[in-house]
Amino acid sequence: MYTNFIEDFLTAEECNRIIELGKVVGLEKMTSAKFVNGIYKETILNEKTNKRKGCYFVGTTLEDNLVKSISNKTINLLNKLKVLNGIEYTGVPKYSFNEYNAGDFLHWHSDSHEIMYGASITVIYQLNDEYGGGGIKYKVEGLEYSVPKKIGSLFIFDSNITHSVETIESGKRYSLNVWPSSIKKVNLL
Repeated sequence: MYTNFIEDFLTAEECNRIIELGKVVGLEKMTSAKFVNGIYKETILNEKTNKRKGCYFVGTTLEDNLVKSISNKTINLLNKLKVLNGIEYTGVPKYSFNEYNAGDFLHWHSDSHEIMYGASITVIYQLNDEYGGGGIKYKVEGLEYSVPKKIGSLFIFDSNITHSVETIESGKRYSLNVWPSSIKKVNLL
């Protein structure tokens, strides 16, 4: 199981620009996808397990200079770290921008909905740290861990690791998530 916390990956200015871009793209209740009668369908999230607003950065938003820069920097880092043996990260198909208000949360889950699309790694960028509560938690082999709360940091982990966001007590929490696309490299002798 791979996990890694990296501080100061983004500057405060970059974080603020991403927050503004997310607000311009538009915030709505988040959706997910699941199999229904053998068909993969988008579904409204159950507010008993997931309460937040957000949007996806896709299409022309991925062409924004800052977004492209973050994508390139992230892919280069993942490949330098050799996050998962034999996997080369090649790009960013989408970002999920999230806004959590007081009372919002995300219960324990894995990113199985993204694994079905080929994800192997989840990256969470913390865009601010001026809020109460809202800590990121994760579990490995039955033990629970907390991710430090620091603007501009990122948390990288296997997409199948169970994780959560605790209830926001005050303020607003902003984050950006990505599941980079990859290819498995095969060594031929």
